[in-house]
Amino acid sequence: EPDVIVAGFGRFGQVATRLLLANDFRVVTLDSSIEQIDLLRRFGRKVHYGDASRIDLLRTAGAEKARLLVVAIDDQDKAVQMVEAAREAFPNLHILARAWDRRHAYDLLKKGAHGVERETFEAGLRLGERSLKVLGFPARRAQKAAGLFRKHDLASFERLAPIWGEERYILASRDAAETMERLLRADLDQMDLDDEDEDAVAPPKPGARQAS
Repeated sequence: EPDVIVAGFGRFGQVATRLLLANDFRVVTLDSSIEQIDLLRRFGRKVHYGDASRIDLLRTAGAEKARLLVVAIDDQDKAVQMVEAAREAFPNLHILARAWDRRHAYDLLKKGAHGVERETFEAGLRLGERSLKVLGFPARRAQKAAGLFRKHDLASFERLAPIWGEERYILASRDAAETMERLLRADLDQMDLDDEDEDAVAPPKPGARQAS
């Protein structure tokens, strides 16, 4: 009776699983690559062999009583099929899925995933944040800029979801990108003004000389 079933124990699934195990949740991990399983077992990882897109295997793994299914397999099409089948067979099972990109994320949500994580988005955003620091941004401003980008991108992602797959999506996506850039610049400008105001009213540091 696991709390979580993780389907796919590659580089993505391993990180999620380790975090869950570190917080004392019962996790069953499944992978369809014998080579990957043999390698992981040599490192002391307990991974079960099987095609997690099969409903009978998910049932054997405890899907009827588990609270969460994490779909982290490499095959994009099979991931979509797995989400659809699992949602139908286990309606009480919460499903979170790894998405390769925005298109894949929309497909997973359409088939019943409760939430998705775009694999490269956070990594790209973190690298962008570090790049800002290298280029001279203070750490606080770089972090805020990344946070604002995340907020606007998520809003755009959710706004476009209902028309994914329609002809008007491309034009709407271009308009959304321009709108996002405009709003992001406005927020960054406002952030700079707020920082200037904070500096202006900040109390002097202890020991600092006061102008006479």
